[in-house]
This record gives sequence, structure tokens and C-alpha cells, in this order.
Amino acid sequence: MSKHAFVEPGFIPQSITKVRGSDLSTDVRNHFKSLRIKNGEQVRILDGKGLSFDLKCTDSKTWSFDILSTTTQSPPHPVLHFYLSPPKSDALSLAVSHLVEVGASSLNFVRSANTTFKSKEKIPHERLDRISMAASAQSGRAYLMEVGNSLLSLEEAVNEKPSLPNFVADEVLASDPNDFHGIQKHLIKFQEFKIFIGPEGGWSEHERQFFDLRSCERFSLGSYVLRVPTACVAAAQIIRLLSSLSRSR
Repeated sequence: MSKHAFVEPGFIPQSITKVRGSDLSTDVRNHFKSLRIKNGEQVRILDGKGLSFDLKCTDSKTWSFDILSTTTQSPPHPVLHFYLSPPKSDALSLAVSHLVEVGASSLNFVRSANTTFKSKEKIPHERLDRISMAASAQSGRAYLMEVGNSLLSLEEAVNEKPSLPNFVADEVLASDPNDFHGIQKHLIKFQEFKIFIGPEGGWSEHERQFFDLRSCERFSLGSYVLRVPTACVAAAQIIRLLSSLSRSR
């Protein structure tokens, strides 16, 4: 039987065998109330740092629980840091959910020439954090994805984590969607990567030249033009699969 799962960042029970209502945030207690969690019902708490707690309700008035088990979840592998030219609101929300579900470790945002995100708009960080937490709970992921709160220039983004390779998803390479030679040479040496996803209008020619001058590796997501949320999933799965194949040889 599936359990209701809740993300409680930094959750630390005061006892190794029991959880009291005071151990839980108001948000989580309100969720219990709205779901009408009853005595004897089981729930799961994810601490956002890799621990998963299976609990059994012993008192639905004070929200007291027995701890049935504690599990340590392996972190997402390989480590994928996404840099996204943010799309409009609904597509951005969907992209965040998808990235959590495919195991992205972090998400940051970059300015690009063709983005639909207005230059004066602020990243809705609190809303995206809530979406990320909900997606973690839904997918059973015990590690929270880090979500950036600012819009970086491409220069700033490429220069972050300078020891890691930069991979750029680029639709102009769709004429040869099976050519991953540029990224494959990095897949055995590294297990942590930066992945750039452009706007639905695509990267500008100037931006492509910028990436090439910075020795970024551009790669194709296939022969069709993808919406941003779909491109995020495709990129994550391509890198994960190729990394696994490269290391198994």
C-alpha cells in the first residue's frame, strides 16, 4: 500500500523511536489534518538530505507517530546541474517538476536573447521551491533539488563550477541527432555535469558562438523541436544513459 509522503526539510525527530507533533512543521501538520490521517495510518517523511522516515500514527489529535524505519537514499547519480533559460509560468513550473523527477541536483536560470521571460521579472523562487518539494514527495525523492533565485548571464553561468564540463542542448544539431562525440569524451572522466537548456525560440547565433569559444559541448536532443519541460527530461536521460554506457565499457 502506498503511503502519503511529505517533505520536511531538515527534519530531526527528538527520539529515535517516536515523533511528536512539535517535531513537525505547521505545514505538514496541516497536510495531515486535510488528509484526515487516522490512528494506525502510515506516512513517510523525507528530510531533503537523503533520509526517509516511515511513520505510523498513534495519536491523530496530537500528531504523534511511531518510527517504523529510517532509510538512507543514495543521491542522484550522475550529478546534473541544469541552467535553464526560463519559459513562461506554466512551462517553468512543469520544467521544475520534471527535473526533480529525473534526478537533477540543481537548477539555475540564465538570460538569453530569445527567452520569453521578461528582463525585469523576478524568479518566483518561493513558488518554485514549493513545486520542487511537492514533486519530491510525489516521486519519493529524499534529496531536494537546489533552485536558484537569480537570473545569471551566460558568462556567469559558464564560469560557475569551472572544473566541470558544460553541455549545451541545441536544436540546430538535429540533422545529426546521434552524434554525441563531443560529450562522450567527458563521460568517463566526470560524474558531474552542467547542462544548458535554451528558450523555446532557440539559442541565438551569437550565443552559439559564445558557447563554442568557451569550449562548451553542444549536443542534440533529437530530430524534433521540444518544449522546455520535455527538453529537460530528454537531456537528463541522454546524459544519464550515455554516462552509464561509457562507464560500463
